[in-house]
Amino acid sequence: MKARFLKTTDQSIRSQLSGIKPEQALAEYIWNGFDANATKIEINTKRNELNSLVSMSIQDNGDGIDYDDLENTLDLFLDSKKKNISKPSTRGKKGRGRFTFIKFCEKAYWDTSSGKIGFCFTIDSGYLNKYEPKHIVKTKAKKKGTKVVFSHIRGIDFNLFNDHIVPFLRNEFTWLLVSNPKLKLIVNGMQLNTSEYESIPHKEEFEEGTFDLSSVIWEEKPNQEKSFVYFIDSSNEIVHKELSELNLKGFYCSSYVSSDWFDGFNRKVDMLSGNKNPESEVFVTILALAKNKLRQEYINFRNSAADHLIQQYIKEGVFPEMSGDNRVLNEFHREQLISTIKTIYEAEPAVFSKQLNKSQKRILIKLLDRIVQSNRLSELFDVLDGVVSLSEDDMGRISGLLQRTSLENITKTVEH
Repeated sequence: MKARFLKTTDQSIRSQLSGIKPEQALAEYIWNGFDANATKIEINTKRNELNSLVSMSIQDNGDGIDYDDLENTLDLFLDSKKKNISKPSTRGKKGRGRFTFIKFCEKAYWDTSSGKIGFCFTIDSGYLNKYEPKHIVKTKAKKKGTKVVFSHIRGIDFNLFNDHIVPFLRNEFTWLLVSNPKLKLIVNGMQLNTSEYESIPHKEEFEEGTFDLSSVIWEEKPNQEKSFVYFIDSSNEIVHKELSELNLKGFYCSSYVSSDWFDGFNRKVDMLSGNKNPESEVFVTILALAKNKLRQEYINFRNSAADHLIQQYIKEGVFPEMSGDNRVLNEFHREQLISTIKTIYEAEPAVFSKQLNKSQKRILIKLLDRIVQSNRLSELFDVLDGVVSLSEDDMGRISGLLQRTSLENITKTVEH
């Protein structure tokens, strides 16, 4: 088979990949597998006696690459037929993912089969716009799937792979793995655990069927994924997604709605979409319900997290000593400080970063305590602005909350 050339240059390809990191590059190949309907993806590494990686492979059981359609797949760059047939979970729409190996190795080798025709090819980092399909095998017995082998790896040792890349992949794919228990991502023989999250289930019965809702609060924000409501059919496929309108700071959440009602769901609204589309009455109702449930769970979790922060700070001895002789006023002063901290935390959790050490926490709480006693909001914003960048909306929200808190404290003071 003759070599095939892309209608672009090596330099053009490299320029499109300048901002990609090694861990993101590896994620591209995994996404390619899931985009190709794979349910199982295996990553395996080989290392030498110096603990450096000498090779790495990613294998999936997806649809493989169609040899008869190379002009619409491998011959394309910055274009992909996936953008026309993509699912809500599809990521590889730019036709550049296969070249990202240059971020961590010199050469990549593909062995792929669509179930009818199997072939292999290699792309060298020095000739990115050239590949040559070889070893064409026509057989119905050959399983579908693709295996990519990376050789001459640079810049990644076994420790970096385990301590940095694997956690990145966990956070990259957790939201997808949670959506479908059939999906498996295996690293060196061990199934990749999902990131920490809290799931709150709920069931709704309608005349049209049963809908299982799950409001999920993530321990950390999924990579590049916004807060969505995902709609899942009876085969565990995500057929549609809508923004949850809860892309809020410090707390990250998603909602999963599963029902066989979504079988045959049409994301496009047209004459052929039937009664299962984004504008149908059932869908609009269940979307509103999912958003409301997620918002309520978010508020509950946020309040609980604020209470947990206060208890943690009390346990660490971060709060200043109340030195006054009046025990009642000391207690009131303490409650006022706690209320203010909770208010700020719920509006802007980043102020109380987990990276703060004990001394930094004490300084921050002491400053807040002084400002609370003086009741000068402008000074409070000066302090907060030194810790985290606040927008005008942030300041307006915090100001409103603290003014209400101040009114409550004035009432309590009069009572005391």
